[in-house]
Amino acid sequence: MEIVEFAVPGTKRFAIATIGDIQWNGDPDEINCSGLEQYIQRAIDANAYFVGHGDYIDFASPSSRARITGSGAYDGPLKKMDDIAMELTHQVYNRFLKPTKGRWAGALEGHHFWQMKDGTTTDMELCRLLGTTHLGTEAVIEWVINNPRAGAGNRLRFQTWHHHGWGSGEESAMLLRLKKVAADWDGVSGFFIGHATKVATTIIPKLSAVVGRKHHALVERRVLLAGTGGWSKGKVVGRRDGRVPRGGYVERGGLRPVSLGAPLVDVVVESLKTGYTDASGNRERHIVIALEARNR
Repeated sequence: MEIVEFAVPGTKRFAIATIGDIQWNGDPDEINCSGLEQYIQRAIDANAYFVGHGDYIDFASPSSRARITGSGAYDGPLKKMDDIAMELTHQVYNRFLKPTKGRWAGALEGHHFWQMKDGTTTDMELCRLLGTTHLGTEAVIEWVINNPRAGAGNRLRFQTWHHHGWGSGEESAMLLRLKKVAADWDGVSGFFIGHATKVATTIIPKLSAVVGRKHHALVERRVLLAGTGGWSKGKVVGRRDGRVPRGGYVERGGLRPVSLGAPLVDVVVESLKTGYTDASGNRERHIVIALEARNR
């Protein structure tokens, strides 16, 4: 579990962009390359800051890593594996993510990565290239923003929770999983998971009862639940294993098509009248931060 603070530069309105499940294997036909490039440009145009959600390369799943490292292979073949995995990582950075450098709040570890002999991983190397923090398995990010409405110090804060994801790929199951996670956390404004390659989002309301001098009120805090999508195609026309016409695991398993794309989440700061008065008889105003998802 990692908890990090990320200070957003300036006072401009901004967005949160999530990138994960690229699963780059070196074959551009198996990735929605143009869609990912367009999403990154839209995010930059929206003054977005990025959070990585794992599976940036498609090199080795947990079971594959266990078989390879437990095979008894000599140092030479394992060094070659290191070189291939690092090359794929640098390809992802140079082909897609380089324009985003300096705009990252952090990046999670996924299921698909490679661990080198020195203990570092390809996810850690990608974070080094991007100049950001490796967030490990699960993370809470506290976003610190400058805003004139905040009064003294002009600084507002809100939190988001992030995980690569696990379990079923159905939208309903993913959102139900996030609702259960959200029930365990106070004060978090958004919950994000990847893995399922789904872009489903929803809002759940959290209510507070506020007692004023003359009036009482309910104050609503809107909490965003979001799947972070993905960019690796589930079905590819003309796909081959060598010379054999053969689909990938989505086709072979009879799975549903993946949801190519990712949400772009606008961060909106609002001044809200609550309807009750304080001890001095003044109408109270609250600063509310809302997350609004634009799904691709």
